[in-house]
Amino acid sequence: MSNCMWCGCDMPDKFTMMSFFRTPKEEHLCHNCQQLLASYKGELCCKGCGRTSTKEYCLDCQKWLEKDGQLVVCNQALFHYDEAAKDWMSRYKFQGDCLLAWMLIDAIKICLKDYQAYKIVPIPSSKASLVKRQFKAVEYPLQLAGIHYENLLQDVRIGKKQSEKTRQERLLLEQPFKILGNITNKNILLIDDVYTTGSTLHRAAELLKENNVQCVKSVTFFR
Repeated sequence: MSNCMWCGCDMPDKFTMMSFFRTPKEEHLCHNCQQLLASYKGELCCKGCGRTSTKEYCLDCQKWLEKDGQLVVCNQALFHYDEAAKDWMSRYKFQGDCLLAWMLIDAIKICLKDYQAYKIVPIPSSKASLVKRQFKAVEYPLQLAGIHYENLLQDVRIGKKQSEKTRQERLLLEQPFKILGNITNKNILLIDDVYTTGSTLHRAAELLKENNVQCVKSVTFFR
């Protein structure tokens, strides 16, 4: 007998031949909770940030286009950042329930099959976040999924964590990263947990392109 990692209900063990083919989601979640996170799969989405949109670019991305003249990064989101996702993020990232990362594994594996020509680069945690949480929230799901990635960015921010800033403070974000290693002429896929204003990903992409990266795209767990 095991328990659902989200709701805690009993999950009877059923040992059949199909047990060997169960996905991590099926292994750790009851039937009801397997649908907790709302996928973007099959939806029309903004080409800039990945949110649901009937237009090519949503209003937020149109503002980025007006501001910068171009979108330095195009994002694909896996799940909607709705109330269930916010509850998940609170338990995982802020309460340290690391095992909840298993809920993302199937979607991550499927998504990243389309980016085999890219170096996977997670957005790094700030020193303040690492001290508080004691684990790297973006990297941990990649590790569980068996995804090879490279730490080519370092967070050099001092002061408030990103999660503690207002929307306006995030939009005014100065360059928070520096590059580690050689990235010239590489295709880079940035990975982050949540796309909110887009400032973090845009700053990372700007820095990479200034240093002769060939192409930058991103995937976020939520938008």
